[in-house]
Amino acid sequence: MQASMNYINNGLRHRVKLIRHPSCLGDGIRSILDAMIEDARPTFGTACVLAGGRGRRMEGRDKLHIEFAGQRLLARIATSLRTRFDDLVAISSRTEAFDGLGYRVVPDEIPDGGPLVGLLTALKHSASDWVYLVACDMPFFAPDWVDRLSADIDASVAAGRHPVAAAARSGPFFEPFHAFYHVDLAGYIEVALGAGTKPPSIQSVLRPHEMVLIDNVERYSEGQRLFVNLNTPDDIIEAERISGI
Repeated sequence: MQASMNYINNGLRHRVKLIRHPSCLGDGIRSILDAMIEDARPTFGTACVLAGGRGRRMEGRDKLHIEFAGQRLLARIATSLRTRFDDLVAISSRTEAFDGLGYRVVPDEIPDGGPLVGLLTALKHSASDWVYLVACDMPFFAPDWVDRLSADIDASVAAGRHPVAAAARSGPFFEPFHAFYHVDLAGYIEVALGAGTKPPSIQSVLRPHEMVLIDNVERYSEGQRLFVNLNTPDDIIEAERISGI
């Protein structure tokens, strides 16, 4: 008996979105169908914007509605990300703030859980094997940086390694945003979240695992300003100044 399949072409290389399993199918056939779903998922394609911060230092401005260079920042971020990604996910409980911007909006697995929980939510809702992570207050984007990260991931996997993240090195640490994370990391995050009362950081969860770390981000189109985020009104003014606007 042939399983019924619904295909949804969302621009991600004709990903298989749903396969229904008739009750008469055996476990072996179900396993084959599950493998087909996994194989159909693209390596790259999803970018996620974390938008759970409270923006307490914005002097009353709503961080999800701030403007940068005469444009709403969330719209600017979406336009930039679409140069490399087909699937945009926003992690937020405020669905209405993203109306008309082209994001899939998903609430945090744990409300107000911080960046690590936001990353976990992104990984669980990704349409691709790797998720590119940014924050809702980061106005800069570098397509050539994304290309370098994805190329190094491919090279690492081809060499038989199994990285779960790719990011810019920052001294003994790494930059958690403008970085790729593999969906397999979700299980490690869940274990870390269940291990104690103090919420772990993205840095601490990744420390024992293999990563692709890249130095000299200055060589790419945005350089270090790629990691600038806007926490205050003065930050907006300064970021617009350094961008030449």
